[in-house]
Amino acid sequence: MTIEAIRSVMSRQTLDVGGRADAAPAASTAVAPVAADAAQTAVDAADKVQQAIAAAAEVRRQLQQKDTQLTIDFDPSLGRAIFKLIDKETGEVLRQIPSPEMLAIAHALDAEARRGVWMRTDA
Repeated sequence: MTIEAIRSVMSRQTLDVGGRADAAPAASTAVAPVAADAAQTAVDAADKVQQAIAAAAEVRRQLQQKDTQLTIDFDPSLGRAIFKLIDKETGEVLRQIPSPEMLAIAHALDAEARRGVWMRTDA
């Protein structure tokens, strides 16, 4: 959904909530600001997504000028993105965020938490 579409929906929702003849005046005045706040939050989120997409495109453009490649993988067990900067010629990972060591620690902590190691058994 584009920012313009969200703004359009936001303006329609505000008008619908505030302009209904069958709504009680107190309800319409209380609901309209809440709907407007929710719609503004959606617009703000959409703006941030657009900014992130633009930033990623700029990074990709700059990396194409060099002999490096940015890959973004997703670790479903941790629910985290893993960013790798790779040398195109050698395939060597130049930089990884989070580091392999931090991923190993996160996996170990996750495994222990699933087994209940971190739960207190005495009262």
